[in-house]
Amino acid sequence: LPLEKMAVTRALNRLVKQGWIRRTNLRRYELTNLGRERVEELWPHLANSKFKIQNSKLSGWDQRWRVVVFDIPEKYRGLRAILRRFLLSLGFAGWQKSLWLTPFNVGEEVVAFLQASRLNGMAMLLEVSSIAGMDDRDLAGRVWNLDKGSDKYAELIKSCREAEGLTQELKQKFSRLIFTEPWLPEELLPKDYEREEAMEAYRKLIG
Repeated sequence: LPLEKMAVTRALNRLVKQGWIRRTNLRRYELTNLGRERVEELWPHLANSKFKIQNSKLSGWDQRWRVVVFDIPEKYRGLRAILRRFLLSLGFAGWQKSLWLTPFNVGEEVVAFLQASRLNGMAMLLEVSSIAGMDDRDLAGRVWNLDKGSDKYAELIKSCREAEGLTQELKQKFSRLIFTEPWLPEELLPKDYEREEAMEAYRKLIG
């Protein structure tokens, strides 16, 4: 194995022995409960990121975009993949391969991650109030493909109203929508985005 791969393999094996992570298959690992506790101890601001995103969703948008731009050499593609997964966990979406953005106030989490992973020289965080030439709602619609979501919510509403009872197909359809929903602030959603209406129709169906 190349030196870099050997170092990564040794580090992963050490974390497994310490009980922080466990192997799920030949190429994937996940945090154990002990590992999550350790992350919360070392980086409490990262552990609180989900709460901060939920709070942003409830309190409304602060009118600022968080943009991460990176240029990571191919020899560090493993780090690049880790960065992308981390950004996804904070509500980011990729506008381009190396340009990701989110409306959520998670700048501290990103800065801490870049410092801890030593990606500071290869990635940067920007906070901007606007992106030249782009309406915020149009930008969100393009990046998160919200038109597709609008169609799926309209379809779910129609299915719920026509159904005589809750079916397995409806359960699966609802679960897929909720799992893939970006939960963006109301100000960024298309005017015909019937997320709340769809959830209400589903609630009525299940009683």
